[in-house]
Amino acid sequence: MKALRLALFLAACSAGHTHANAPEAGAAPVAVVATDAAPAVVDSAPAKAPGTLDESMAQPFFPDAGARFALEDWAGARELYAKARDGAKDDLTRARATLMIGLCDARLAAWD
Repeated sequence: MKALRLALFLAACSAGHTHANAPEAGAAPVAVVATDAAPAVVDSAPAKAPGTLDESMAQPFFPDAGARFALEDWAGARELYAKARDGAKDDLTRARATLMIGLCDARLAAWD
């Protein structure tokens, strides 16, 4: 009997809340205006055009190692990426090669 009363109570409590925030059918929309809002700042400068693309942007960073990687020769690709990392002159190229070495190590299950 207690379970039945509890079920009826819960059903009665939740019955009126299914459409509490939904507008009535045919009701006109209500506009809300903030009176204390600051005016929006609009940038009058035109949007900058995107840069142009050229073929040099599509060149791979490590073409030989990338070919080995594509062929799934993980050990050969890792060696070439290691050579590229050791011969790199900037940090960004070293970081790219290190990332690729990590991917090769993951495929080789070399977790050391």
